Amino acid sequence: MTSEEVLSQITNEDIINILKDLGSEEPYPVSDGLLFNTICHNHNRIGKKKLHYRFESKTFYCYTECHAIGNIFKLVMKAKDCSYRKAFEYVCSKTGINVTVLKYGFTEEKVDNSFIKKFKQKTNDIQLPEIRDEKVLDYFWSNLFHESWIKDYITIETMKKFNIRYDITGNRIIIPHYNKDNQLIGIRCRNFDQEKLDEGKKYMPITIGDVVYKYSTSLNLYGLNINKHAIRKYKKILIGESEKFVMQHVSYYGDESIAVAISGSTLSEYQIKLMRELDVHEVIIALDKEFTNENEAAEYRAKIQEKFINPLISYFTVSIIWDKHNDLELKMAPTDKGKETFDKLFKERIIL
Repeated sequence: MTSEEVLSQITNEDIINILKDLGSEEPYPVSDGLLFNTICHNHNRIGKKKLHYRFESKTFYCYTECHAIGNIFKLVMKAKDCSYRKAFEYVCSKTGINVTVLKYGFTEEKVDNSFIKKFKQKTNDIQLPEIRDEKVLDYFWSNLFHESWIKDYITIETMKKFNIRYDITGNRIIIPHYNKDNQLIGIRCRNFDQEKLDEGKKYMPITIGDVVYKYSTSLNLYGLNINKHAIRKYKKILIGESEKFVMQHVSYYGDESIAVAISGSTLSEYQIKLMRELDVHEVIIALDKEFTNENEAAEYRAKIQEKFINPLISYFTVSIIWDKHNDLELKMAPTDKGKETFDKLFKERIIL
């Protein structure tokens, strides 16, 4: 169940009970809502009744210190100094709303405190990728676009947005990688030369002179520089594996796209940190299909559970795009068969 679905079920009585549990006295009724004590910032004493809950929008506004706060989850995060996921669980426990959905073998197994401590230590010690000079991209054509990507549902407009180039001499698509601040940190290519393909080098970092434009892709989310505004707007992030996945989604939804790529099939602690900084509420896992039968599906579920759900579930609502009706072929991303198929898969996603 999503946070929006939970909010739709929360009553005014629920709000009063939660606020009392957080330390407020009985609210004072006003024409459009209720006035509570300012438990949002007065954690050790009873503040004045300057915390306004508005019935129509189901949001809070603090007239003294915090100003606009948002919905009940945001208020709980401030009052209890906790993550969105913990606030979500607290609200559901206080209202008696059952949000546990155990489908297709996925569970809400929690990570322990040792993981959290390890996470904080590692992300604090990280050396971020080197910033590169964008002039290097001038070596490549900016107005040539490979037909294969156009056939794969990526528009020319999207390729321009992501600064995709083409290398005529090397017969390869050039894919710049930018960090969240829109700084160039690496360059990969999609080779079409058969010799390269025979060597298993379909995608690889490029080399110019003595410089290899490689970086640790676990320290970035491809497409975040383009889609971070929509991600903040909708409080959702869609994580896939490849650059094509992101560009296909942007081709379908334009500025409303919430897609990023982890540039692989595992999720790093730093990538989780990036998502937390965006105030994301729901993380939607949209990996490539890796099974053709139930035995393979079971193995893939176990991988997603261990590598994605367990690290994410303490911070976010987690959902998974899962090919229940065999709409995709092996190795296909959920975006690979067009917008209509993706929309169906997204609508039927499993929400934990």
